[in-house]
Amino acid sequence: MNRRELEHFAGKTWPVMGFTVQRLFAFSEADRERLNASDLANAVLHDPLLVFQLMRAVGQIERGRKLSDTLCVEHALMLIGVDPFFGSFGQMPSIDTHPGMVARRKRTVAALLARARMAALLVKDWLSMIDEYRVEEYFTAALLYNVPLAFYAIDNDVELEGDVERAALRALGEQYPLFVRDILGATGMPGKILDLLLGQDLELSRQRLLLRHAIHTANHLAAGWWTQEVQSHLRAVSGLVTQPEDTIWRSVINAALSLARVPYTRAYADPARVLPLIAEAPLVSENDFLELDWQSDDGGEVARYNLALSQAVRRVASTAGVDRVMFFQLDAGNGQLVSRYHIGVDVGDALVQQSIDPLAPGFFSTFTTKPQAFRASAGQVPLLMERYPHSLWPLLAPQGFVLVSVFRQGRLAGVMLVDNQTRGAGVDDQAYARVKAAVAALPL
Repeated sequence: MNRRELEHFAGKTWPVMGFTVQRLFAFSEADRERLNASDLANAVLHDPLLVFQLMRAVGQIERGRKLSDTLCVEHALMLIGVDPFFGSFGQMPSIDTHPGMVARRKRTVAALLARARMAALLVKDWLSMIDEYRVEEYFTAALLYNVPLAFYAIDNDVELEGDVERAALRALGEQYPLFVRDILGATGMPGKILDLLLGQDLELSRQRLLLRHAIHTANHLAAGWWTQEVQSHLRAVSGLVTQPEDTIWRSVINAALSLARVPYTRAYADPARVLPLIAEAPLVSENDFLELDWQSDDGGEVARYNLALSQAVRRVASTAGVDRVMFFQLDAGNGQLVSRYHIGVDVGDALVQQSIDPLAPGFFSTFTTKPQAFRASAGQVPLLMERYPHSLWPLLAPQGFVLVSVFRQGRLAGVMLVDNQTRGAGVDDQAYARVKAAVAALPL
């Protein structure tokens, strides 16, 4: 865009979501004396298209420039005033009636806003983990990052496959951060917003780093929760807030579900749709529960350990990004290792029916003598099959797999198996490390 086009794009009145028009109309009809400013601010925050245009208006007020150290919607409403707000924004056009609007464009816009809302919820949660509760400006900034592309998508076809940056590059022909910088600069928006989103200080604060990780996590999640981009952001956040990666992943799940439970538009459920469908741990029946001897703790300890095993399997599936995870548990009755927990494997699969004799001469008689991990590469699999024949090997990914022997109280408890049979790939270093970490976290 040339300068004139940029200024026109940044300064024009854009439509807002249909649900926003309806809510603002309801507020405008209500008694102003009883109008709750927090409720009005909350309505605005659910539509980043309106947040952008409200903050643009604040940036154009001289007082707003002087007070731009505080960037939040509630402050903006106080600065502008409720009556002037309804005068300027109470009759905003709806995206539903925008000229030339078609279903696919509306869907793209809504999907971009869903990711913006997701990013805002994430940064709010992550900041609370470092006892930072003044989150309003980071929440607002997270809402704004995707809006320039959303505005562009109102009048243009944008293929939103995968992450936002690649989609923007295809549509705009330039790097998205540069486009955001140009648009925000042309609006006259409070400068701190641009600094929070794109500032290049040599030493960024933890707060700003968490903001950027939240934005990129939300924008990459649709490409796959198992992707390197998502996992690298989660690891970085884990280090910044000094919390386990499982805690960070749980915050992603909670944010996605929170967004989906209040679906102002169907696309707000998109982040939840891309989460892995992970099998829940088998429930203990009421009778089994009553029979557990919780006083002696023998039955209770076994139940808790089995629950820990199922959680470890789920943790590997959700954080390592592998196709199949299985735990073969030692059956005390027949001494065989049999399938107890599995994710990514059909119940009728031959792998589920497979049993392993840990005492039979061969690979497993040695492997199950102590806690250890083994990763077979594509080159090692044929040698393994030749040297230690076993009915299990043909059922596993020929590109490689991981086995981990699990011990409890000094005795063999079972073997965890991981591979990428579906995608036809080996297990990389990162996934291997996560598998070992999940097993190491099991109670001894």
